[in-house]
Amino acid sequence: MTFGGYKFPERKTSIISAFTFTLFLLLSISYFTEVFLPSYIFEALISVLKAENFVESFLITAQRVLISVGIVFVVGTLLLLAEQKNQYLADIIQLTVVFPVYAVPSLLWALVVVMLLGLSPVSTIVILSVISSPYFFINMREAIKEIDHDLLEVGQVFGVQRFKQWRYVLIPVLLPRILSALRILSVFCWKAVVLAEFLSASSGVGYNVQLAFSMGNLKAVVGWGSTLMIAIIVFELGIRLADRQLRKHLYHPS
Repeated sequence: MTFGGYKFPERKTSIISAFTFTLFLLLSISYFTEVFLPSYIFEALISVLKAENFVESFLITAQRVLISVGIVFVVGTLLLLAEQKNQYLADIIQLTVVFPVYAVPSLLWALVVVMLLGLSPVSTIVILSVISSPYFFINMREAIKEIDHDLLEVGQVFGVQRFKQWRYVLIPVLLPRILSALRILSVFCWKAVVLAEFLSASSGVGYNVQLAFSMGNLKAVVGWGSTLMIAIIVFELGIRLADRQLRKHLYHPS
């Protein structure tokens, strides 16, 4: 791409093209509706932030997301480590957990959980844990496959302490994959929490979206949705910061 005698690199050309197309698309949509205008979104966000129940609702939702992420991370990691010693267990997990949950639409799983457990915070956490588990399993399974078992056996032969094996071999190898899986898991839970709370909760961001939807309040729906978008961005930046700090201490110890 050449403009004014200057030849743009291919990557810059693709970025400029994507930005131009996105801007054109938003302006085209905004011609028919003001919902996608930045001014409308900002006004909707401010109105939600000023709501009396915003802090309480957001903290409730954040708590449910963090609990779900923790459950999937701990249980999923233990199962994946166990399946490394038993191929039959790996096949069972793949056929009974990963594939069914991944193949069946999330809405159906949410409806089943609500019908079994009723409207409660537990239902919300179960829904998030169930529908997010395949994404964690798929990413973490590839991470665990990268463990060099021969290197660990050599360390055991030479009497290397298990702590040092984890510190200098396992964690540096697994860390990028673990953080990647955790990032995908957390972002998915933040996005899916609206569906879970919409169907199963009487509090939280998703519940407020349900109330706004039932009253036809489009501005409130956009405002509550914008808070989740901000939460996802902040969570993503937090994980990246943790990744940078951990890499500094693991790969460049003082």
